[in-house]
Amino acid sequence: MDKDDFVKLQFETLRKEIEESKDRLFRIMTSGVVIIPVGQFLAQLEFGKGAELALGILMLLLPFVVVAFMLLFLAESNTIMRAGRYIRKRIEPLVNEFEGWETWLEKGEGCVHRSCDRTLKGSFLFLYIVYYITSAALAINFLATAEETVISPSYIGSSLAASLGVVYLAIGIVSIIFVVANTRTSTA
Repeated sequence: MDKDDFVKLQFETLRKEIEESKDRLFRIMTSGVVIIPVGQFLAQLEFGKGAELALGILMLLLPFVVVAFMLLFLAESNTIMRAGRYIRKRIEPLVNEFEGWETWLEKGEGCVHRSCDRTLKGSFLFLYIVYYITSAALAINFLATAEETVISPSYIGSSLAASLGVVYLAIGIVSIIFVVANTRTSTA
């Protein structure tokens, strides 16, 4: 295999990886938009005494499900940016006759060509914050208002709710900082 064939194969492989990652990213976003509200809705329903424990556990775990979706989104988003960076830095310079797509994207003044990526980041951050706050609030409310159950005897429900509120707040702040710091919108 000569150098040109190798470069072409690398380019095609990376473009395929980007395409597959974009498909996974779409599925993650779509799943998150559907699964999280459905989980929140189900956790609010009254199914009777037998289902209280399962619904309580679902309610308490929903904020962590939101964080898991955020991590999946970041992993796929960064995979796309990493592949694009490799194409721009390592493959496109080998083809001197024309400017490549990744180079063109980065050349817009103020990265104007990357506005879609910035919009996606902002939308994702907004959805993440809304879903996380809603899930955490529902979980805290569940504990604070729970009657005596397997999860929370009534006399310690408020204490558990306050403690869990502090934990959810800390996780929320750290995760939002993590999202802002690690969601890339450029291959630079």
